[in-house]
Amino acid sequence: MSESSRNRYSDKELESFRKIINQKIEKAKSDLALLKSAYMNDGNNGTDDTSPTFKSFEEGSETMSKEANTQLALRQEKFIRDLKNALVRIENKTYGVCRVTGKLIDKKRLEIVPHATLSIEAKKYPKLNIKNLIPFVKNIDAKKSLVLILALIFLDQVVKFYIKLNYPLTIFNELPIIDIGFFKLLFIENKGMAMGAKLNTFFPFLNDNTAKLILTSFRIIACIGLVFWLRSMIKKKASQLFIFCLCLILAGAVGNLIDSVFYGVIFSSSYGQVATLFPEVGYAPLFYGSVVDMIQFPLATWVWPEWFPLIGGQEYTFFEYVFNFADSYISTGVLLLLIFNKKV
Repeated sequence: MSESSRNRYSDKELESFRKIINQKIEKAKSDLALLKSAYMNDGNNGTDDTSPTFKSFEEGSETMSKEANTQLALRQEKFIRDLKNALVRIENKTYGVCRVTGKLIDKKRLEIVPHATLSIEAKKYPKLNIKNLIPFVKNIDAKKSLVLILALIFLDQVVKFYIKLNYPLTIFNELPIIDIGFFKLLFIENKGMAMGAKLNTFFPFLNDNTAKLILTSFRIIACIGLVFWLRSMIKKKASQLFIFCLCLILAGAVGNLIDSVFYGVIFSSSYGQVATLFPEVGYAPLFYGSVVDMIQFPLATWVWPEWFPLIGGQEYTFFEYVFNFADSYISTGVLLLLIFNKKV
């Protein structure tokens, strides 16, 4: 059977690789011991009785040598860790499988570089780049921006419509629609901002209706501002990544704005029942609708130690906040701007 048609190396071949790796580990440990002894050696090489000028040169040279040996030792330690990880892959029968292509790495390459996890074919793949991940970003113009924004808004609204028209609100302590531990599908309505915060929480003198109207008005102004900003950046031929991120943020902002402005009118209440579309009377006036959230990733839960100030003894879940697709567009756009800020 040819290597191209196999999905793993035989036990006999894995055993031969194990011997090669063990030999490499022994040699690497021996080299590491020499390097450590070199940079940990605090002998003065007999310069105590030499002239001060010569002694300072000698000490400077010794410092540089120690730094070089330290760097070499760190690289050697990483090499040993990589070799030991290769032994783990042998135990798991996954050794020699390229982590990019899923094909077997050439045997000759593994004999020379036994800790390799990429084949030569995979090494030739283009490096990670936002333009490689999303070809649509390349040469993005006003037309592409509009198509992207509309497509993202459409996806966000389709999911929200589906949730509204098929499930009642998930009341506290009720079972989620879907629950697989680290992921839950719920249905909640958010009258406030991100993470459920309300404007009148920060400004107690505002009543609920006034706070909601101000928040919706702010969302409208923010969306208009983002439209003009995006248009300006396209005209100025700004960074493609920057324009793409603005498209994500604008799509998310408009997606949630639609909920706030129209959902109260076009849907009936979802409390204890499945909502209907276009009822005679909606659950809220125009501009007073609630944003539909449904996605939760409660990755871990723990109890803070009793000695911890303010929150000691309390249970905490990370990440317990419920969000929607529009929120994820905004978060992704902002995150990309932060990560690739030097390329924007």
